[in-house]
Amino acid sequence: MPSVDNLENDTMDSEGHLNSQSNVLKLLQAILHESQKNCEEARLYESKMLEVMQTILQECHKKNEATKMPTLGEVHDEEQTEAAPAAPTVMHKGSPQPLGQKQCLHTNPAAATYDYRLKYPVEDEQYHEHDAEARVWWVYNDEAKAFDDDMVGELGEGLDVLLIFAGLFSAVITTFIAQTSQALSVDNTSLSVSFDKTITAILQANGNSSIISQIPATDTSFSPATGDIWVNGLWFTSLTIALSIALFAVLAKQWLRQYTSFVTGTSQERACIRQFRLNGLKKWKVPEIIGIFPILLHFSVMLFLTGLIIFLFPLNTQIAYVILGLTITTVLLYIAVTIVPFCIIQCPYRTTFSEFLYYIYHIPQIAYRKLKHWQQNSILMTISPSTT
Repeated sequence: MPSVDNLENDTMDSEGHLNSQSNVLKLLQAILHESQKNCEEARLYESKMLEVMQTILQECHKKNEATKMPTLGEVHDEEQTEAAPAAPTVMHKGSPQPLGQKQCLHTNPAAATYDYRLKYPVEDEQYHEHDAEARVWWVYNDEAKAFDDDMVGELGEGLDVLLIFAGLFSAVITTFIAQTSQALSVDNTSLSVSFDKTITAILQANGNSSIISQIPATDTSFSPATGDIWVNGLWFTSLTIALSIALFAVLAKQWLRQYTSFVTGTSQERACIRQFRLNGLKKWKVPEIIGIFPILLHFSVMLFLTGLIIFLFPLNTQIAYVILGLTITTVLLYIAVTIVPFCIIQCPYRTTFSEFLYYIYHIPQIAYRKLKHWQQNSILMTISPSTT
């Protein structure tokens, strides 16, 4: 039989075991409770992060919509909305800008450079559309500036090329002329040699009058060769034309600079002065005069090549024929480049002569039309009195 002490010890051991189990359970419950709290905090943190990310994405989306270019679909939709009849939005000075124009400026900022309705959105007041600072004068000045920049830039670039080519060409011709121009004057060396020969012959005669009388006199007359005259004449003419073109090209650049010089005053005054200058530019044929410069320079090159061929024939016939063949080929290609655009309109090859030939070609047609118009007017004038 177990004793009482043993039973008490067993009961105490069982109670201690139960207490330890309950402590473990309480500890587990506390751990679970803490983990649940941490999970809830993590979920709250995640939700807050998602909200912040959504707000950031919305802001980025708004910025992209404000700066992006319109797509083809949007442009088509805008054209349809513009084509649809809508009530005009009349704006006066001091009135706010319409919302549609603001959106268009945000989506396509470059539109304001070519659309005056976006660049100058404020319309003039009624009966003030032609004032000194009206919108029409600002638009006119912008369009005129674009036209003038294109015209003056094209003419100025052509003059720059002419100046460079004329300068280099003049330097080349001067080098040749420095050598050939000596043939146009008396050669003092050969003249002194002929004098020495005469003196030697007289000394050898030893005072014999009959022998001295037979000694020919030294010929001091001089006449340059025909070839030298032609060569120097062609090259001097070519040099004079090239230098003249350079001079007038500098003057033409000054004319263009004066045409584009800044004008003070109101927008209306600046528009009137610009038109006054343009009328003078056309009246005095400044673009046509500048167009003649390349023709004269081409003619100067042809003169130089002709003189070069004449210069080479007495020196070496073979080299002269080679240069002659190259010159003829160059002239034929130049003529072909000038004439081909009349046969094939799409051909980009053309020279300055092409424009003049175009006008010459159309002169008979223009004269025929004017004659026909004059005949019709004369017939109408003769019929009108009889009918009255």
